[in-house]
Amino acid sequence: ILGDIDTYDKIIKQTEDMQELNFESYVLERINKFVGWNEQELEELFGIKNKKSAKSHYSQLAFAMLGIKSNNAEEFVKANIVVKTIRLTEKNKLEESMSFPTINFKEFAEEEWEDSTAYNYFSETKFLFVIFKNTEKGYIFKGAQFWNMPVADLETIAKEEWLDAQRVIKEGVKFKVEPKQIKNNLLKAKKTKIFHLRPHSGGSVYVINGEKYGNGIIGKHTDVLPNGDIMTKQSFWLNKKYLLNIIDDKFKK
Repeated sequence: ILGDIDTYDKIIKQTEDMQELNFESYVLERINKFVGWNEQELEELFGIKNKKSAKSHYSQLAFAMLGIKSNNAEEFVKANIVVKTIRLTEKNKLEESMSFPTINFKEFAEEEWEDSTAYNYFSETKFLFVIFKNTEKGYIFKGAQFWNMPVADLETIAKEEWLDAQRVIKEGVKFKVEPKQIKNNLLKAKKTKIFHLRPHSGGSVYVINGEKYGNGIIGKHTDVLPNGDIMTKQSFWLNKKYLLNIIDDKFKK
């Protein structure tokens, strides 16, 4: 709230809208009215003309179906609910892994798991997955589901993978400079089960042993590692296979 100005959208416009439903049921009933609509029909319905990047475009459609403009819906903020879109291919594969906010390398290196940014985020956040599937009619809205990471996953595999990533950052990332890319020894998606660290930036740039590589902007696209090297900003990404197992089978039909 800024002064007397409410800076949040509201999903529930009138109290009576809720009737006998709890909040999650209300949200699902509201958004699932659009199940079966393709993206062109949704664009026309909501007057969406200026397409942004694919990821932000589908988020725009999701917010429109919910009657809000962003993740800043008052009820979502209070309940720590984050809207995320998922796109399935015709063969029920995921288009991409799911990204989260970038990390600060030096802070990450000093964190304890139970007090870490990642632990707090995944233990306290509930996600509303809004699912689209590619068909001969384009991307169709298949439905939505709520999800939060099970404690069993968080306290075992996620913890191990987080500690593995932290160890690499603390000990010093090992880089391999190749003509078209810079490789590193952070575990990739194929070597992890829940999440992995990978670049999350609008540009790629590194400074390794004082030598600069890439065309990105230092500062804007980078963060400083504990050993002084500079690396393209990274974030945790939920693996595609992990997400695919989370999604209800009814959305894959």
